[in-house]
Amino acid sequence: MACVECAISDESQDSLILDYEIGARIDRRCQALGLIVRPLITMCVLSPPLIITRSQINDLVSILRTGIEQVMEEAREEGLVPRSANHDP
Repeated sequence: MACVECAISDESQDSLILDYEIGARIDRRCQALGLIVRPLITMCVLSPPLIITRSQINDLVSILRTGIEQVMEEAREEGLVPRSANHDP
């Protein structure tokens, strides 16, 4: 198993709701790109098969990165995350 935490805000209650939303968006985007990611609070959990090639791992990471980058850009465009915030993967 592997996991990426997707927390982008401070620890206030409203910020936790935003973190959940960003994590859920990343999960949906990755699924649309062909990667199943399980949302768990603010984390994106991956459960690849026990038999996986290096090439498949590279594909998995590439899709996850793309999903995170696309969602973060959308969040910046919506004003949810300041443009100056550097939360790139």
